Amino acid sequence: MKVIGLIISLAVMMVSCNWQRPFNRQLWDEVGDLDSSPFRKEMVKDVLDNHLKPGMHYQEVKNLLGDIHSSVTNDSTGNIVLMYGFDNEFSGIDYKNSYWLEISFSSDSLLTTAAYKELNNTKPIYQLREQGN
Repeated sequence: MKVIGLIISLAVMMVSCNWQRPFNRQLWDEVGDLDSSPFRKEMVKDVLDNHLKPGMHYQEVKNLLGDIHSSVTNDSTGNIVLMYGFDNEFSGIDYKNSYWLEISFSSDSLLTTAAYKELNNTKPIYQLREQGN
């Protein structure tokens, strides 16, 4: 009976820690099945909490996170938006959902906001904390 309780406890701990892993550039760059980035979802909280900071220059962020599965665009006010794709969920052969890290920069290329987002959902799943919080 104790063994079953221990197994259940370990399983619960593994599931609850599923999306947290320290940032590791080698794993961040890894490309998995269907052109996904299998480890980014697990590292995004650490990236937002410990690696990205308001005021970082665009090039610092690119040096940290690289180019794999990234795209650059501009928002409606002309500011730079850097996006890193993560994970695509499929239903059969169709996309069911997509996730990404969206990093915004001011016109002078300084990081202003960053958030982990889900396609078709305006509210971030997790976002960069303001300094001092």
